[in-house]
Amino acid sequence: MAAVEFVREHTTPDSLIMGSAELRFGLPENRYRLVDDSRLGTLSHLSPDIVALSDFQSGDFHNEPDTARHVSLMLTERFDLAARYGGYRIYLPLKAPSTHLASVAGQ
Repeated sequence: MAAVEFVREHTTPDSLIMGSAELRFGLPENRYRLVDDSRLGTLSHLSPDIVALSDFQSGDFHNEPDTARHVSLMLTERFDLAARYGGYRIYLPLKAPSTHLASVAGQ
C-alpha cells in the first residue's frame, strides 16, 4: 500500500503517527507508534509527528466546536497536505520559515 510506504519513509521509531487503525496492518507494531485519533489530540493532548487520515476519519465535528477548531488549525497551521493515496490524506509538519538574518556591520 502506497500510503503505508509514504508513512514509513517519513517517520522514525520515535515518531507519533495519528492515523487510521488499519495502517497497523502495514506497520510493524513494535516499530511504529500509531494512535487512531481523528480529533488529532483534542482530547488526548497528544501531539503527532505525522497525520494519516482515511476518508472514514473525516469527522463531522459540528456538535464539537472546540474539536472542529482544533482539527482545522492542526491541518492548516501546523501540518501541510503532503500526499493522497486512494482514500488517505497524509500530512507532514509545516517547515519552519527561514530565520536567516543578514548580519549588518557595526550592529
